[in-house]
Amino acid sequence: MLPDHLFIQNLKRSQAAVNCIGSYLADLGAEVFVRPLRIRPDRNQWQDYSDEGDIEIRLKVEVKHRTLDFTNVDDYPYPTVLINAARLIDSVPSEQLYAYYIVNKAITHAIVIKPDTRKHWLKTVKRDKRYEGNQEVEFYEIDKRLVKFVRIADDNENL
Repeated sequence: MLPDHLFIQNLKRSQAAVNCIGSYLADLGAEVFVRPLRIRPDRNQWQDYSDEGDIEIRLKVEVKHRTLDFTNVDDYPYPTVLINAARLIDSVPSEQLYAYYIVNKAITHAIVIKPDTRKHWLKTVKRDKRYEGNQEVEFYEIDKRLVKFVRIADDNENL
């Protein structure tokens, strides 16, 4: 076992690397929290000072509630899933995004679209009825077979 003074010396030395990675992630646009270095008063208290990770980053989750009824890939009514307007997606770096959740009408099931599927996203132009004049808007969509369908609640649980 490493003598305590050497362990603490190595721990302090590694903090420079932690701070550097924290700065690097912040420069990429991530919201970063670098955990403060906590050094145990003595070796017997090691459990109270065990590692909880060095850095936390805050990731974005986009939730879209749709008026569609679906529970799985088989009953989803279209071959592709509309993710979001391209201008909104393009404004968020992939490193900051955890996932898009497309929620069904009943708020019982959702589609999870992770950024690692981005290479499969297709940019399309569709008319958006929500805007005056039914204007054309660029959207991203993805094949419904490339996303995950999950149950998020029982019927009416969230209403």
